[in-house]
Amino acid sequence: MSLSRFVSSSLIPPRRRFPICLSPLIVFALVAVSIAQVWDHIPFKQWSDENVSKILTDSPWVSVSLAGYGTKHPKVHLPLCVRIRLLTAAPVREAYLRIIDRGPVLAQHIGIEFPLEKEISLNDLMNRGRLQRFIEDNPDDIRTKGSDKFIVLSAIEARSYGFESFDWKEESRTDLLMDLQLPDLARVTSLSTKTGKKPHLVRYEQPGLDSLGAKFYFPRLLSDGRPFVTLRDKEPRFETKIGGKKIKVKFDLKKLVYLGRLQI
Repeated sequence: MSLSRFVSSSLIPPRRRFPICLSPLIVFALVAVSIAQVWDHIPFKQWSDENVSKILTDSPWVSVSLAGYGTKHPKVHLPLCVRIRLLTAAPVREAYLRIIDRGPVLAQHIGIEFPLEKEISLNDLMNRGRLQRFIEDNPDDIRTKGSDKFIVLSAIEARSYGFESFDWKEESRTDLLMDLQLPDLARVTSLSTKTGKKPHLVRYEQPGLDSLGAKFYFPRLLSDGRPFVTLRDKEPRFETKIGGKKIKVKFDLKKLVYLGRLQI
């Protein structure tokens, strides 16, 4: 496989193509139906490996930035892939919960790090299982509870160790993310909309043992009490700097609907 084909197929979600004769309204309806068919009608506890992988790597809640620096590879110099996820969106949180439910095998299969977990006795594992145990023991975890106060985006590196899509593995606690500090990020980090709304970054969490990567917190409400994001805002844009290089991604709001509600 050629490098250009590999990069385009492995990192950048394929564009949906529609016949030129279709109106924008029909196109929007088709996209909405296709998304609903994948996730809306299947409880997350029944999501397949493919469903989980799709949501966490190639869904409307995930955007990819190829930063201007690279990683050393025995055969080729590839740009570093930074995945930005809308961590507080329900489908993203539930995909992570499904990984916990299934265990390390699923995480390894889709190239996602499995979080370090406390020792689990065989009796506890049989009686409660991983997922129930996690939810009961971590009621305030962002994967369990989400956040009514903040929109939280996560940044995580995905590095290539080969030439196929399954050779891309996430690494959450890399030096570039661990070295970031809120005072430096506050000047270069933003979540903005085309309508001109641009709340300040209020919190940054370095990558922890949860394997979720670095976390960027923005308020859901503006200073006057209005919601920061509504469907009128169309394309929220996230910008920051990692390793001195610009990271820019955007999200399409009309596609961020899950179970009939906007999820961000």
